[in-house]
Amino acid sequence: MKRLFKLVLLIMCFSAITAAGAGKTVVGKRYLGEKGLIVNDSDTAWVNYYVKKGYDYLSKGNFNLEKVRAYIDTASLICEKQDFDYPASLHLLKAQYFYEKGDFSKSETEATFAERKAGSGGDYQLEAKSLVFLGRYYLRTGFFQESIDHFNKSIMIAEQNGLKGIKQKSFEGQATVFITVGDLNAYVENLKKMIVAALAENDTISAEEGLLRLGTILTEDLRDFRLANTTLRECVRLAMLSKNTYYTAHAMANL
Repeated sequence: MKRLFKLVLLIMCFSAITAAGAGKTVVGKRYLGEKGLIVNDSDTAWVNYYVKKGYDYLSKGNFNLEKVRAYIDTASLICEKQDFDYPASLHLLKAQYFYEKGDFSKSETEATFAERKAGSGGDYQLEAKSLVFLGRYYLRTGFFQESIDHFNKSIMIAEQNGLKGIKQKSFEGQATVFITVGDLNAYVENLKKMIVAALAENDTISAEEGLLRLGTILTEDLRDFRLANTTLRECVRLAMLSKNTYYTAHAMANL
């Protein structure tokens, strides 16, 4: 069934592209013209569509690597048929796919391509996302300094270009590096930075995560109960406002 799903996607894509000889072909609200290119749209419109679908199936509630692979193959086929390079977004999707499959060498290669292409193309949001991914990749593979360096670079790009959703993820990543190597003070400092960055962007989920982790380490290891109490109560307050039962329950359990 999974193979059939993949085959159907490829056939649909190939049929739409090669239908150009018969004139315009309607595909949803778009049209395919002489060379199979999308009229009044960029050459990468369908590639971006299939890449987005691939990311959808990497989400926690919709995780399915077989479907991700199918969308990667479909997007790749379009690039090859239209004779243009894979966009940075497709490279990053492939990097995440290989990461989940445990093929770390290919994952690193694809993520590096994504970072370089996004940077040279001025897509700083995607460049920063690629750096965050590489930071997590190097953490997973035990290259801690490389991990910190990539998170730092993503923070710098975010600050220079006013990007959202990057700094809190990078500070969280660095915090995880420091707790892994046993540097509790650096762990705490990066959690604080994560919380500040999240609150500045009204990112309550990241703020609640940072507050919970900070309150927990203050309770269990650093034994600063007064600060832990303040931190966890703030986590509860935010979680109740956002109606997030997970963080409400876990923060209250540590009070």
